[in-house]
Amino acid sequence: MWVPAALISGITFYVSLAFEPSIFMYLLVLGVFLTGTYGVLYHRHTLSRFLGWFFIWSSTGFFITVLYSHLKAKPLLQTEVGPVWIEGTVQSCEHKTSSKQLYQRIILSNITAEDYNFQKIPYTARLSIRTQSPHLNNGDRIKLRAKFLPFQPAALPGGYDARLQNFFQGIQTYGFSITSVTLLKEGKTIFSKLRNHITRQFYEKLPQPLASVACALVTGDKAGLPGEIQKDFSVSGLSHVLAISGLHLAILWNLVFFTFRELLGSIPHLPLYLNLHKISSLLALAAGGAYLHISGMGYPALRSFFMMSCGVLGSFLARRPQSLRILALCATFFLLLEPGCIFSLSFQLSFLATAGLISLHYRQSKHKTSLGKIKEFILGSSIVTLATTFATLPSIAYHFHQISLQSVIANLLAVSLTSYFVIPLGVISLLFMHSPFSSFFFTIWGYSLKSLISIAAYCTKYMGFLFFHIFPYSAFFLVVQIICIFWVLIWQKTWRLAAVPIFALSFMASLLFPIKPDILIHPAHPLVACPAYQDGVLWVSSARRGKFLSKMWANAFDLPFIYGVEKKTPTASSVPPFLFKKSPDRLGWSLYDVHNTLLPLNYPHTAMAYRWYKGQLVVLWSGQLGRPWSPVPYVEKS
Repeated sequence: MWVPAALISGITFYVSLAFEPSIFMYLLVLGVFLTGTYGVLYHRHTLSRFLGWFFIWSSTGFFITVLYSHLKAKPLLQTEVGPVWIEGTVQSCEHKTSSKQLYQRIILSNITAEDYNFQKIPYTARLSIRTQSPHLNNGDRIKLRAKFLPFQPAALPGGYDARLQNFFQGIQTYGFSITSVTLLKEGKTIFSKLRNHITRQFYEKLPQPLASVACALVTGDKAGLPGEIQKDFSVSGLSHVLAISGLHLAILWNLVFFTFRELLGSIPHLPLYLNLHKISSLLALAAGGAYLHISGMGYPALRSFFMMSCGVLGSFLARRPQSLRILALCATFFLLLEPGCIFSLSFQLSFLATAGLISLHYRQSKHKTSLGKIKEFILGSSIVTLATTFATLPSIAYHFHQISLQSVIANLLAVSLTSYFVIPLGVISLLFMHSPFSSFFFTIWGYSLKSLISIAAYCTKYMGFLFFHIFPYSAFFLVVQIICIFWVLIWQKTWRLAAVPIFALSFMASLLFPIKPDILIHPAHPLVACPAYQDGVLWVSSARRGKFLSKMWANAFDLPFIYGVEKKTPTASSVPPFLFKKSPDRLGWSLYDVHNTLLPLNYPHTAMAYRWYKGQLVVLWSGQLGRPWSPVPYVEKS
């Protein structure tokens, strides 16, 4: 596990730099690599060899990220482009719903434009297709008129940074269609057509929101999930149920494995000549691979399939592989091929939760009575949920600003329902999708999906006292907590518990020293906000502009009300010591103190947070500038 930890340290070091590394920085990291090599080759002391390997892999992570960002990734779009006629190839497709229609959101690659020259870079964009369009699949070559927009900087410290995420995903811009889509050439991807066909069938045969939940569970298409459903599953700690991961692949594996083992075992004399266990394992692995392609190949599903393949290989070699080493090998493989995956929350939560389960060392005792089995099931489910909650607590608290302790009860109900009813009924409904009995099976499946949604809704409504809001805090505390988590997960002896008090102290410090700014600025909309924490109000310069951003700020700082100064005038008691006044600048409003002095705010190309300290404004946090994902990536046609 220390290998991926070292790779992560090198990757994050490169990304956290406020400037592109110079030759001196490259030589310094190379010196660290050579120092580690010397320690491994010429020192026999355990600590020296450990530090040597750590230096080697951390510098490797640094250089791998440098190569990836300069050779494979492309710079982001900086300004608006279009509307412009373009051609491109559909790379992936997902479905979203609105009040009137079901539309597609695609990733379009190899874009060529008639009116703009994209610096001869084959651009990739995420487009929402709300105009008339045929059913698109991966590999289709299409033509349309679209408008492109630049990704916005992070709105909060530690918040979602769309520029960084999409840079490492190879997506340079996003936009929407203006005209209808023309299909120039049809692709030949079988799994993509099958996935999109299943998704459309679900939306035809199931009502909302059951159809969107069914798509999330079977095809991995979560774009159509309503916001209320996402909130209920997030607050109740059941978001992992909607993300295709080890739970779903394990259920499918067991269904296929035991079905084929019983069918093959019923053939006379066949078990005498063939190993039915290995044959059934291969067939179950093939079914898992097909399901992996249909589900969209997310990080949790890829991690589960990788570990499943290693388990099958171990059974063929009559070896029992160590689960923690397989997980470390899987993480190392992903980080070397795609270093930007470490910034994906699905990657972080999947690997941390799995590591927490593996390091649990919980063994169920055998009970003969039904009551004993029920008690053991409840105890085992609670312990597993607590282990995954502890392992993923730092990432969830830092990125989502919340802690949900109701997940113990919610998972006890939802995981059992999903394992024994939702997934098996979904497989049966999928098999009979085009039969005369499809309406019957989909109706039965719909009841189980409705029960799953009800569990999330009831846990959110009646166990809200177990939900706690966390204010944004420094990334230093997150790093300390992650190191403590790695320490507990890796070691198996008693000294692993030494990290528990350090973790507790850092977590308490993050609660006692939050980031609570007095002024928030975002240049993209543009918008200025002043939180009034005592009144629970977020005063914004405009309630009409940047509504999504205002909601993000209000949710992060637990402010239930958002008021615009163009409709209401904040008093000095509600927003001390600031006053909004009209100004001729592009923001439309300026901030003055109670002495009618203009506050010297800086409006950069990134979000900023200010704190009023001893009569002066102090920069509390600012976004990152000057990285390779921020240059202007296109040149207008001359």
